[in-house]
Amino acid sequence: KIELIVHQIPYEAVPEGLPAMRKKFQAGVDALKNRVDYFWEISDPLYTLDSFTPILLDSQIPVIHGHTKKAVEQGAVMSVIYDTLSAAQEIVAMADKIFNGTDIGSLPIMVPKNFNLFLNLKTTEKLGIAVPSQLLIIAGKNIIR
Repeated sequence: KIELIVHQIPYEAVPEGLPAMRKKFQAGVDALKNRVDYFWEISDPLYTLDSFTPILLDSQIPVIHGHTKKAVEQGAVMSVIYDTLSAAQEIVAMADKIFNGTDIGSLPIMVPKNFNLFLNLKTTEKLGIAVPSQLLIIAGKNIIR
């Protein structure tokens, strides 16, 4: 049984509001520490900043999914991120259609076709998680040791 506990903090103007958001984020992590077994970072602009993942990691609660490759390098177990090169190519193709007269409303919703799996083997070993060989193959060069 998995129960997801969501904790949200209000956004403030950036960069002036970052210290206040960091403080609220830290308070949220402290409030959740005794209620959760793992943290899961979501796709959120705050997680693109290097200073938020360490707050989770410092809590001593494992971060199962980091939002960025950097989060995995810092100690999160894994991250699944769309491949920016293939996403950029899809955007260019869509822009080309628009510039050549295709009605924007007729374009299909685009879903990234390629993703990258990043795995931190040092963290999985520390947590005693056995990583299936298939995941190692999928991660390929994106394995952090």
